[in-house]
Amino acid sequence: MNYPKHMEEKIRIEVAVAYLQHEFKKLFLNLPEEYFEKINREIERWTNSPELSNPRDFWNGFHGISMGFKLKIGLIYLITAENVGWEKVTLDTDKLNFGVENEDTLLVGDKDRSGKIFREFFENNPNLMKERLGRVKTIRDNGVFREDDPIIVVEKMIEKENKLSVYDGNGRLGRFIMEERRQITAYVAKYKTKENNPINYWLPTSILMDNLYYLYGAIKNKDEILIDSYIKILKDMINHSESGKYEFWERALTSKEEYRKVIEERMGQ
Repeated sequence: MNYPKHMEEKIRIEVAVAYLQHEFKKLFLNLPEEYFEKINREIERWTNSPELSNPRDFWNGFHGISMGFKLKIGLIYLITAENVGWEKVTLDTDKLNFGVENEDTLLVGDKDRSGKIFREFFENNPNLMKERLGRVKTIRDNGVFREDDPIIVVEKMIEKENKLSVYDGNGRLGRFIMEERRQITAYVAKYKTKENNPINYWLPTSILMDNLYYLYGAIKNKDEILIDSYIKILKDMINHSESGKYEFWERALTSKEEYRKVIEERMGQ
């Protein structure tokens, strides 16, 4: 199949590769730093490896790592959505908002979690900032230095205003602010449509296969209520993804007639 062209856009691949390279530094804490130059090259090679069927294997592998290790739900959809544009930029930390609550943002106690408020709080509490920064260094400097890796940011509506929210890299943002570093490198996602939900994204083949596993069980047990429920879910899933529709019929769905025939009939094939 000719997958949608946006799945192979250079910037999307770059965001995914940068994320994986950062995570591998965290996963292999005991490896010497010089090893990661080679590891980084190997990760980059995944995008054009003759041993892989791409873009399928690359995006499925990316999802396996981002979701499997870090439960980054939705990151695969954000990176691959046709209606989301990406750019790599340098941002003022004051312009960013923390995307999650953590120990430090709770300490500051402001609901909007803006970098500016975070900075001002610690400027007014220098001893506390020194204490917190020391703790951060103890926790995070236990392996290859990775704090300068680009963070991932998404533009979203916060209190009826478009703001930049950190999707991955909240710890790095906090450290930059406490170290009084005002500029941070980021990959920024911006929706190109009025609807701020991902459209036509990569739907991981494993998700389709997981859902089908339970549908096969419902068919085997002749549970009509469950069969109808899973069929509705799968229809909705593949309606949001051009590549997902192909993966469902050509890759995920079993060739066993006793299951395939029922599913084809129920899904209108």
